[in-house]
This record gives sequence, C-alpha cells and structure tokens, in this order.
Amino acid sequence: MRSDKVCVARALHLYSSYARTSVARSDHCPFTHRKKVRDPMPTTDDGSLYGQRAAGVYDEDTPACDERMIDALAMLASGGRVLELGIGTGRVALPLAARGLPVEGIDISPEMVDQLRAKPGGADIKVTMGSFADVSVVGRFDLVYVVFNTFYMLRTREEQMRCVQRVAEHLSPGGSFVLEGFLLNQHEYPTTRRGVKTRAHSDATRSEATQRPHETQNITLDYAGVGIGGVRRFPLDLRVPSPSELDLMARSAGLRLSTRWSDWDAEPFTEQATKHVSIYTAARPPHGSSARR
Repeated sequence: MRSDKVCVARALHLYSSYARTSVARSDHCPFTHRKKVRDPMPTTDDGSLYGQRAAGVYDEDTPACDERMIDALAMLASGGRVLELGIGTGRVALPLAARGLPVEGIDISPEMVDQLRAKPGGADIKVTMGSFADVSVVGRFDLVYVVFNTFYMLRTREEQMRCVQRVAEHLSPGGSFVLEGFLLNQHEYPTTRRGVKTRAHSDATRSEATQRPHETQNITLDYAGVGIGGVRRFPLDLRVPSPSELDLMARSAGLRLSTRWSDWDAEPFTEQATKHVSIYTAARPPHGSSARR
C-alpha cells in the first residue's frame, strides 16, 4: 500500500539518528523518555494523502542519499534489473540509474512521482502506480529493495506478508530483497509511549511525534509542518515487525536470510542496533536446470 518515503521516512530517520547517540538515552531525548498516553492520535487510511501534502517539500527536508547505501545496492544488483518499492521522488533510484542500472519503481502518490519526473533522468524511470503490497509489475528483478522504513507503511500483517510473497515471485533466481527499517528495541523504549521532535529548516518548522501502543507492533506517527503553504499535518499508522517476524515471512515466501547489518557500513547486527538492513535471497535452481526470467 502506502505512499513511499513521505514525511514519515524523515521522522523515523530522525528517530534512528537520535537513538544511536548517548543523548538518546538521556532525559533530553524527545524520542525516549515520554509521558504515557491512552488515546490514539488521529490517523488517515491512505498513504497517498501524505504524498499529496508532502511532495513539494520532501526533497528540501531530507538529506542526500547515503552513498554507502547506493554502493551496497549497486553491488547486490550486479548490473541486473532493479525495483524500488516506494520510489517516491527518486532519492535512491536516480543515483542507481546514474550508475547504469535499469531501475523501476512502484509508488502510490502521483505527486511524489511528479517530483521524480521533474528531475534530470526521472522521466526515463518506469513507475507503476499503486500499492507496493501487490508488486504489480512485469518480469523478474535481480534486486528489489524497500528502504527508509517504508515497508512499515503497510499497516497489517496480511499486507506485509503479501508484499514479501509477491517480491519472491518477481525475484530472479539468486536475486536479493533488501529491507531497511528501524527497530522498536526494548532497551530504547522501556516505558515510553510518545515523543515530539521539532526542528527548523529554511522556511519550514517541522514537528514529528510517534506513539507506540503497549505490547503491539503498531505505532502512530504525527507529522506537523509549518511552511509557505501554512500548517500541515500528516498522521499515519505504521506496523513495525521484528526481524524475526520478517524472517518468518521471508521463509514462507521461499526466501532465505543471507545477511543482516546494523547499518550501510555492513556492521554486524547486534542487540545494540537501532535499525537493520536485512538481505534476503531467492533460491537458485538446481545445477543444470534453467529458470525463466
């Protein structure tokens, strides 16, 4: 489902950045020590609304894509076909295409894709409009990836399982599925439920808040921005599966966990990690057999 790499991606990126510092474990971190709340924050049921509201300011408010991410994805693609789930404004796809990789994408937001089209090279990238839960594309890919926590915008287990299953169906033998997401770690979230982060950026002031319902994998993010267009608010429900649950989804789809990193430097995944980069691989056919691509 859901719009891709919209404002929620920036807010969760900020969470991960704070959680990696010692400040994140102090009383000064807005994402860790939070007053408990009982009432859910207002939400919308269509991620495309986020793209509609955020597309014009998304690139302004997000940093340039990490070159280490591009290096790793390009290495895994090995020159083959690439598919991004939640291509958005092309923050990842365009650098990959610039390296000569044939990149395609899926996105639910026409406004976000319009931003992609307006960039050099953006018009050359094929984009399928719709929910990436369905992976409604043609053919097989050597690399499918979903980064910046975008997978969490599929709000039910059924949607997430369907997405992984469909990814497996579109992977070439030996192809890779890469999923990056932050972690709801118990050592980061002992009793906290809600937090707010406010920062200034050029003409806009953004406020991001997250709520973690007790003993569930769902959180609600409330993103409020004040810019040229006035006050904007972007509430959205997210579902954050644990790495072990993702592994079960992958195995049920015929994928195996190849490796898991704690960052794009390929650092080992440990209990102290605040996010994961999980790489799943499609099975290769037995020696001597052929697979249809």
